[in-house]
Amino acid sequence: MPDAAPDTARANCPTYRVGPIDVRFHAPDRESIDDLAAMYRHLRTHRPSAHPPISSPSPPVSLAAVPQRHRWRNAIPTPLTRWAITADGSPMFDQLPREALVPYLDWAVNWRIIDTVDRWLLLHAGTVCQQGLSGQQGLLLAAASGSGKSTLTAALVAAGWSLMSDEFGAIDPATRRLQPIPKPMCVKAGSFPPVQAMGLPIRTGRHYIKAFKGQVGYVTPADLADTGHPAPFATDPAPLSAIVFPQRIAGHRLTIEPVAPADAAFRLARHAFNRHKHPDGAMPLLLDLCNAT
Repeated sequence: MPDAAPDTARANCPTYRVGPIDVRFHAPDRESIDDLAAMYRHLRTHRPSAHPPISSPSPPVSLAAVPQRHRWRNAIPTPLTRWAITADGSPMFDQLPREALVPYLDWAVNWRIIDTVDRWLLLHAGTVCQQGLSGQQGLLLAAASGSGKSTLTAALVAAGWSLMSDEFGAIDPATRRLQPIPKPMCVKAGSFPPVQAMGLPIRTGRHYIKAFKGQVGYVTPADLADTGHPAPFATDPAPLSAIVFPQRIAGHRLTIEPVAPADAAFRLARHAFNRHKHPDGAMPLLLDLCNAT
């Protein structure tokens, strides 16, 4: 962690290896920086990346306070501070309350991965892996927000699987393997009880708030390691062994239904973040993967 104010110690900001990119957080809000340092500590690195970081030489993701209109309280104008997040000096989010800083900084990393990474096909999915009887096995859980994807990913990690990502199904077209991007898992407040019942620690910080999700918390691989998980996150690619499309329906019992390969490929395509960067190869790749799993 930097031991000086961020604006005077940029060179001392920790670097975190998040999948294919390097990230450094910079903010005048020290508590948020400390929270992020704790959440990302399993990804801290002192080695230069083999690939260009998302920003150089300025921090990839930075915070700055922005002026906001006064709020009247008892006929006395009271300043209401709002915050903006920039990446490489370009605006990303603004007018954020303080409790949204950590969630939106974490979210900004996702957007920078989507914006800058073109050698992998990125799907909106949770991914985990484990060592099976026939070798390493990778599982991809592709779904829209609100489907229970992150909760199911957390449940698999609690059962001994290693986290690859709860946001990205990153596929290298050259090797057809899942790539690890083991960021902290973001969990909505409604999922706190079942996740805690699994024995997973949740960081709730100073009441984190994220967009339409409301209050959120984070399950971090470093915290899992502290609780004795033998392999909380993956460091190497894994072959894709199975694809699941989770769908949470209130009041329904658990059912498992097969999906035809062609239908599965089109479903995956709908969840692709950067399909436009693979205009000719995305669908053939997805169809081949679905036929092979």
